[in-house]
Amino acid sequence: MVSIGNQDRSLKTDAVFVPPHCDVSGPERVCAEFTPLLYTSTVDNATGVTYLWSITGANTAGAQIVNATLANIEVVPIGTTFNAGSFNLQLIVTRNGLSDTCYLGSHESPGSLVVVQKASVDGGTDQAITHLDTAYLNAAASGGTAPYTYTWSPATGLSATNVANPYFVPPSAGVYQFIVTIADSIGCSDKDTVEITVTEHAHPPCVIDYPIPFVPVHPMSIPARPRQT
Repeated sequence: MVSIGNQDRSLKTDAVFVPPHCDVSGPERVCAEFTPLLYTSTVDNATGVTYLWSITGANTAGAQIVNATLANIEVVPIGTTFNAGSFNLQLIVTRNGLSDTCYLGSHESPGSLVVVQKASVDGGTDQAITHLDTAYLNAAASGGTAPYTYTWSPATGLSATNVANPYFVPPSAGVYQFIVTIADSIGCSDKDTVEITVTEHAHPPCVIDYPIPFVPVHPMSIPARPRQT
């Protein structure tokens, strides 16, 4: 009898790990009053993946990440609102010791820049007129992305409420306050107040509100011119 012993014919192979692949998406142009900003990641296989987000660049917008280890994050201002400025986002995903680094909209550093903008409006200077005068308003918008829309309120005495430069005809003496609100093409907004003080005119002009009588001249009452010879 020939004994061949105990033979283990199983094949042992080392596991092959594939590095993860990530993408980042989210807004690239926002208003300072928009908060929080939401950014999402996409990974080919999210099983066992860890996430590490960071803000790169100068971060002149004053942004911060709420929780940098989540798959999807919220970005909020360090203070009450964002500054007019910008920042960049970076995400590192790791699985089984292998990692991938991606940026907003790209795999090339630094990725797309997130631009935070502030729209502002100057409603013009306060005015003082008499009840017989007309006040001309002139609002000027800046800082956002044109075109801008304008809304004035209240509408009392205004020639229009949806233009930058309406005029105001006072219905009577008094103090009138108008609020102008602007919005740019991506929804950034701001408002300003203009005050117009209306006083009675010191000497109202004379107005003749009755017909002037017409006195006809009879032809016979005009003396004839002597004939020259």
